[in-house]
Amino acid sequence: MLGPASAYVIVNPTTQNGGYSPALAQIDRINRSNGAVDHGGTFPGAGVLALAGGYLWVANRPSPGVASTKGDICSCA
Repeated sequence: MLGPASAYVIVNPTTQNGGYSPALAQIDRINRSNGAVDHGGTFPGAGVLALAGGYLWVANRPSPGVASTKGDICSCA
């Protein structure tokens, strides 16, 4: 997701066996002016990003090993 000052990405770090787990998904912000990366924390099952109303919205998707309920969403300023 590309914003005016930052780019936002969903990152799935690799596990010890070389795979990845949706439960470890995190959101990172990349500052477009200097390339600095801020780690925004873990968002298990993160699947969709949207910028609206001055917030970054993170919605999860059904993922193996991730407990979630319909409508799990996080808005981050």
